[in-house]
Amino acid sequence: SKKQKMSKSVYVPSMEYITVDDFDSVPKYMKGRITYNNVNNAIDELNKAYKEKYKILGMKPSQLNDVNRKRYETYKQLETKDTVAEYFIVDGDVKEFCNFKLDRVGRNVLTILRHCGRMKEIRGNGRTRYAIVHVY
Repeated sequence: SKKQKMSKSVYVPSMEYITVDDFDSVPKYMKGRITYNNVNNAIDELNKAYKEKYKILGMKPSQLNDVNRKRYETYKQLETKDTVAEYFIVDGDVKEFCNFKLDRVGRNVLTILRHCGRMKEIRGNGRTRYAIVHVY
């Protein structure tokens, strides 16, 4: 019996937590009632979406089932010249893979993440892509 070869490990990006200093630098109007923990919990949730997406993108075509093949094709279609070397997710990935609500509060959290330099938005072709900004 042939042992199934494991694919080489896939690099899965993840967003870093914000620090208390980061949070304190956020203007009051952006925060509203959002707490420091709300933001880092949101990062945990968003990281699930990045993990799932890049796990699928890291698979060989022969490993993909029908659902994941469709996802793979969708992911590829969302890439543009502006997303080269960027790790990003879109609203659909967020809805599908994590418990992060893209409601008013959720959008405010995204604004805070942009403000704190954890994420940036790449817009194009009518879609907003949420790309991870690597913190060094």
